[in-house]
Amino acid sequence: MASITKAPTKTRPDRWVARVFLGRDDKGRPVQRTKVLYGSKRAVEREAADLERQLRGPAGGRAVASQAVRATVADLLREWCDWNTDLGRWNALTQRDQRSRARLLTRELGAIKLRALDRRTVEDVVRRWRREGLSDSAVRSRVAALRAACGWGVEEGWLPTMPFSAARAGATKVPRRSKVPEMDEIRRVIDTARGAADLRAAVGVRLVVVTGMRAAEVAGLRWDGVDVESGRIHIAGQASQHRRGYRVGTKYRGLEGRTVTVDAATIAALVEYRASLHCPTEWVLGADGDPLPPDARWLTARWRRYAEAAGVPAGRKDGYVLHDLRHAAASHALDAGVPVTAVAERLGQSPAVTLAVYAQAIRGAEQAAGDALAKRLDTL
Repeated sequence: MASITKAPTKTRPDRWVARVFLGRDDKGRPVQRTKVLYGSKRAVEREAADLERQLRGPAGGRAVASQAVRATVADLLREWCDWNTDLGRWNALTQRDQRSRARLLTRELGAIKLRALDRRTVEDVVRRWRREGLSDSAVRSRVAALRAACGWGVEEGWLPTMPFSAARAGATKVPRRSKVPEMDEIRRVIDTARGAADLRAAVGVRLVVVTGMRAAEVAGLRWDGVDVESGRIHIAGQASQHRRGYRVGTKYRGLEGRTVTVDAATIAALVEYRASLHCPTEWVLGADGDPLPPDARWLTARWRRYAEAAGVPAGRKDGYVLHDLRHAAASHALDAGVPVTAVAERLGQSPAVTLAVYAQAIRGAEQAAGDALAKRLDTL
């Protein structure tokens, strides 16, 4: 399938670049042809399709029929990843995630011939994943990657039709988690961490519940983003570690992150924690003297340890996970009457998303609205 990218200029805002990938040469290097086209997106898509047919010939796909007959699922996944990478359709992060999913799928389905891939085979693998305790989101992401690869295979002539449906494979969306810990339970966990002289974990848990930050956002929090005088904290991005070091990226509508205001007790806890460090680094929750940011999984493990010690249910199956503190921050703020726009800005979401996720947590809001309107009416 031809790729089109909008590349407008000052004089021609309707300028597009069409790229057709034609396979690889003898040295394994990708071969592609490009052409500049002008017009609306729909017109350019038609021209790009005509260009692709002219370059590839009547067969269309770059895989001949005999190759498609012999190909396995591993071959399909490898070619799908290479095709998207060669055309620049994936950024670096997407490449890493999709290739990781492709490796996991190859481990389970790689040896199966494409002509033998069907719904029953995929369902058996999905059932095995669920028995092994794989989360619903992980199952959906793997099935979505396999379906995307098969869709590419249909377009390229590797498959005659889609071999399975994502819904029939058991990869449909599941209801969101609705577990929200009470504030007294969270306070017991923080007190338990402080009692164990682990101010680092205590501050991390407090920051999550007070600001509604994600675990990776807490891991990426820097000391230069903490203004002790004004009580404002700048959340610049999410940090995550990998084998070659770490990366800090953003996951927001804007690239600047967001700024939230915290209470005096949280600022005091941060000041106390910093004073206890012998060699502070640029990262708020960085280990003493460690130049790398903390792994978000570290705080997740500490939450579970101190929750179990405090008698608070912990764990995805029967208790609370660290991300539930973000739900608690939103739910309790909305229930206290904080406007949804302010809560959404604090969470780094749009108000529509916040309402869709947390509207059911506003206990008594409908009755309170009626009482407020009646009070104004009666006092006229």
